[in-house]
Amino acid sequence: MTLEWFTVFFSVVTAGIGYYARHIIEKRKELQNEVNVERRAVYQKFVDIIVEDLHSQSEPDKQDFKKVNDAMFDFYKKYMLYASPDVINAMGNYRQYNFALLTGKETMNPRVHYEKLSKVLLEMREDLGLSNKNLGDNGERAFKTMLMDYHDYFN
Repeated sequence: MTLEWFTVFFSVVTAGIGYYARHIIEKRKELQNEVNVERRAVYQKFVDIIVEDLHSQSEPDKQDFKKVNDAMFDFYKKYMLYASPDVINAMGNYRQYNFALLTGKETMNPRVHYEKLSKVLLEMREDLGLSNKNLGDNGERAFKTMLMDYHDYFN
């Protein structure tokens, strides 16, 4: 009789633990899905800023540095909450390079600039679960469609 009681008790406890574990896993998946929706929106905003900036560089009279800077700070409001550590670190490296350019500590090297920027995009794509196959070491091939002088920077 004791063995039957133990078997029933053990089965109920195991089922309860399994149900609870499944519940936790599903809640995490649900939360991750919500985070991924926000990430896509946040990352899209960054891509919009970058593409608009690249386009304005091809038409210098339309460049508005303040507008780009304001857009970046608006982007940071949500980026800090939703970006993965790899994206945050890549973005930090990119922005630190830009700050060094602004303060005169560095001279502009388009290859370095685009490598740092493409690394941010590569990490964002990875964060969203997208493939980065054949995009180059830092994802620089993503710029192949936008830069007329792409081959001057990346051989």
